[in-house]
Amino acid sequence: MDDCDLTKLLASPALLQPKFDRNILEYESTVPSSVEEVKFSCLTSDTGASYQLVGNNGEKTVPLKAGKLNEIRIEVSAEDGTTKNYYVLIKRLSPSDASLKNLTISNTTIRPQFSPDCVEYFATVPVSSPQVVVTATPPEQKCVVTVENSEAESKVTLTLSETRLKVTVASADGSQTKDYFVMVQRKQLPWPIYIKDKKLAKEMECPMMLTPMYHPVAIAGSNPKTVMSKPCMDALTRRSKVNPLTGENLPTDWRVIDSELDAQINVATITSPYYYRGCTEDVSLSSVGQKIKSDSNKPTLELDVNEITDTEWYKSAKPLDLTQHKVEVRNWERRLQQMAVGGKCETKLKEAEENMKCYWSKLPTSHTDVLVRDEEKFAITGELREAAIAYAACIGETSAYSSFHLQLGHVLEEQHYLKQVYGIGLEIGKVQSTIGADDDAKESSKMEECLAICALKGVLPGAPIAEQLKAIDSEYKSLLEAGQSGRADHVQGLYAWRSKEANKDMKTALQFSDQSDLLTQAHLKYMDAMKKDKKDFHAVLHAGRLTTENGLFNEAVEILQHASKLDPKSVEARFLLGYALCSQTDIVGAQRDAAVKYLHQGLQHWLQRRFEEADVSETPRTSNATFHCDDLWRISNVFVYRAFFLLADELRRNPKQDYRTPQDILHIITLNVSSAICSSFTRKSDLFQQLEWILLTSHHQLIEILAVATPIDVDLVAQRCKFLSAMIGSSSLPRDSKLLNFQKKVSQQLVLLNPCDSEALRLLGSCQLNFYDSFPQPKDADPRFLTYAIECFETSMSLEGKPAAGEAHKQIQAQQWWIDHAASKVKPPAATSKASSTHTSNSTTTSPPKRGGKTAATSTATASSSRKSTTPATRGRGRGGSIRSGRVAAPASNKAGKVTTSAKSTPSGKTQPAKSTSAGSVEKSESEKMEKNMSVTAAPPVVAAKRNNPSFLTRLGLARALNKTEDRKSEARDMYEQVIDMAPEHHDAYIELAEILVVSDPLAAVDLYCKFPCSGEEKNFDDAFISGEVVHILMKEQQYDDPHLLTHMVKWGQIMGFGILDKHIATLEAKLKNDLLRKTYCGINRKAEDDSEVLQFFKFKCWI
Repeated sequence: MDDCDLTKLLASPALLQPKFDRNILEYESTVPSSVEEVKFSCLTSDTGASYQLVGNNGEKTVPLKAGKLNEIRIEVSAEDGTTKNYYVLIKRLSPSDASLKNLTISNTTIRPQFSPDCVEYFATVPVSSPQVVVTATPPEQKCVVTVENSEAESKVTLTLSETRLKVTVASADGSQTKDYFVMVQRKQLPWPIYIKDKKLAKEMECPMMLTPMYHPVAIAGSNPKTVMSKPCMDALTRRSKVNPLTGENLPTDWRVIDSELDAQINVATITSPYYYRGCTEDVSLSSVGQKIKSDSNKPTLELDVNEITDTEWYKSAKPLDLTQHKVEVRNWERRLQQMAVGGKCETKLKEAEENMKCYWSKLPTSHTDVLVRDEEKFAITGELREAAIAYAACIGETSAYSSFHLQLGHVLEEQHYLKQVYGIGLEIGKVQSTIGADDDAKESSKMEECLAICALKGVLPGAPIAEQLKAIDSEYKSLLEAGQSGRADHVQGLYAWRSKEANKDMKTALQFSDQSDLLTQAHLKYMDAMKKDKKDFHAVLHAGRLTTENGLFNEAVEILQHASKLDPKSVEARFLLGYALCSQTDIVGAQRDAAVKYLHQGLQHWLQRRFEEADVSETPRTSNATFHCDDLWRISNVFVYRAFFLLADELRRNPKQDYRTPQDILHIITLNVSSAICSSFTRKSDLFQQLEWILLTSHHQLIEILAVATPIDVDLVAQRCKFLSAMIGSSSLPRDSKLLNFQKKVSQQLVLLNPCDSEALRLLGSCQLNFYDSFPQPKDADPRFLTYAIECFETSMSLEGKPAAGEAHKQIQAQQWWIDHAASKVKPPAATSKASSTHTSNSTTTSPPKRGGKTAATSTATASSSRKSTTPATRGRGRGGSIRSGRVAAPASNKAGKVTTSAKSTPSGKTQPAKSTSAGSVEKSESEKMEKNMSVTAAPPVVAAKRNNPSFLTRLGLARALNKTEDRKSEARDMYEQVIDMAPEHHDAYIELAEILVVSDPLAAVDLYCKFPCSGEEKNFDDAFISGEVVHILMKEQQYDDPHLLTHMVKWGQIMGFGILDKHIATLEAKLKNDLLRKTYCGINRKAEDDSEVLQFFKFKCWI
């Protein structure tokens, strides 16, 4: 009687969703624009029941409105009058609707998730995907869809970098169209590739990666044209808005995607990626990814167990001797155990695993995820701290398990890695007290009460925490006995607070002490784990790894041989063993050949890993392991690059068939370390500077190989030298004497290659000027540096507009370094090649600093850090100490503030090293070896003569040099004027010339500053510096009515904030300059003077 259910519900020709069920009351459907009506067919469960389409006058056919959502209510009535409503929502498409229903791309996922209203998407595809299929689903069949003017679901060819695909959909009636765009990015190939056409190869070479450019980006208006791979250009211009190659300021809207060059690169012919295995087949650059995967010359990565088991050391029964190592609970480990709260070992292991999951989730995933809040940094380090406490507690409970020692070592090493990669570590301890700063007063009050109670009980403030807590507890009990329960509760709260704070202090002290010794602590735990269980392969492997990285090669060989015995197929154990063996000079013959093979096997494995990462659409995280140290092959591992340098050096001495060439290995290093730098999270970390040294080293060694080739490719060597000079200038490395020496040698090489190249002379002059500035006091500097710099700049200017060919000018030939070079014995090409090869093979095993230590650059920067800075604090870009290619340093003329050098340099290019402070160190630092290895190689002059372009940078360098002389300062002013005429938007010329003028005529300096063209709405800190200088000068000269004062106070305040003017505001208030103050305030805040809130503020300030 009360059954009002339907057993059937159809709305032909619509297809209802979800599938009909009597208990589901709402359905929906979408029909094409051609469907004008739907016919309902329903059946009630009870024959006595009835239904009707409400509002449809008893009709079963319902007309549909185009482009609208039509709602139909079906009311079912039972015999007893009970009713039930079913709702059907039908959308009839509009014939003029031109929206897609869905959009997908093969082998990837578009981002963001598809929505008909969103028209811009992005997708990443594997490197081996030269084509994709775009599937665009229209709302109805009558809609016409095209992809790049072709039929939908047809294959679309991609370029090597980014391809912008256009998907067009036309409405059913043809009246409307709509475009959807998908930017498809093809991942970069991490292998070096070589274009067969040498001329094209030079034109298409990325200055940083030294391979064909990936997504080339040009700088608008640059002459000569500056083009780089997009990741490199982004990385080098992220902080400094100057041309990475020339040092010139970047214009507005400078970025230009060089689609024409990208298309040329895409169709270029290259040598086979397996050329070193005898493959002579040419390959199209666009299909190289597929070739790597399917080529029959592809080497097998399967390792031969016999290569290990047939060795004498494997067959020997000599056990691993660990008698010298003692397993003990050290002080730092004991402190960790003391911080642990109760709980079973199984529980703590689960907690540690959860801590590591949280740690990974909190780490930034790209360099754009900047951690600006100290709370976030503290949370990340806190996860590692808690994990370390958990593993230490497990060791304290059951020390027999090697896995507990191993895991604690991993956590300790991860703490070191966190500082190395992300720059998160020691510094947050300094700001920890600022977290929750609003509660500082309350916290201070509690501490004062605690100390007061302790004083009453005779406990001094510096007493151990246990005695302080005992005193507070005694006071609590006394109050209870006296019946003062309210006061007792308060003291009890103080006891709990002081106990908690003490625990925090212990954890903080542990976290931020001995940070420089984290690797030593980790090494000890690995050794503990290995001694607990010599069959624990991972414990043995990690103990051998850190022993190798610490330079203890004899001990490392024994440990790593044992690891290889445990797992003969481990490529990691072989690779580490190969490095340890090759690092020993007494290993020769078959044993050394085996070591080289192990290194090469590691290289092949590493390359395959890089390719696999590039051959998936998603972007992998920085490591695929729970701990970074578990992933030896990560792209940011400096140790691996050191091993590759060693392998290249071995193969230069003793080439082997079917092995990659030394040049190929160096290109592999250059390409991948460039990628690591471009994806780095911070430029301030130690790891970043180590990677930069590696990049400079690989560039340099490739130049060395080219310089001894027969015949020498002069153009390519010159191009590479300029690239290297630009990389030095763009680096974040401290500008110490070693880096200056290296830059000078590169510049001298350029001048020797073509002494009439004005750019080469400018670069050399910049280096010589920087050497002069590097001395602590001008009186200590060799005046020849300044003389040579002026000569280089003047010669460079004299060559402008002339062909870059010919003999060196007499001024250059008279310089000591040129005389020394000319006096050296010049051997025939073959002999030179052999001699150079011998030299480099004995000295080019350039390795970055050992882990945990300072980089080579920072080792000599300590002295210079104490010097007074000559760079104004308000400027956005520092000038002192920069040796950027084309941006010569501009310290204040003849002022103190020079970089302290650790080695005396002479204009001839020879270096007198300072006394060593690390006698007995195992290996030399990166920069020292680079300096030692860098040799100047002569070459015939360039025949193809280009014309030298005029450069304001040459005049800027000359002006700086002349300003340091005693008798040519007036000429410096003329040079600065020329720079301003040639580059009116270059800040440095205005600032440095004004520094000269302000001494004798301050108002002339103001007039000069006021000539600087405004940068528009997007003002920068250099603009702020100029405005600030104008304000300082006018206020000092008491020119309060000068119209420039108001203008620049407003400009300065708009960039730096109103507070920057506090001192000057006070002066103007004392002078009763209320009108100026009101206009300044309104100008900075962009408000009208008659604004009610502004007037109220003026009354409060007594400005009206």
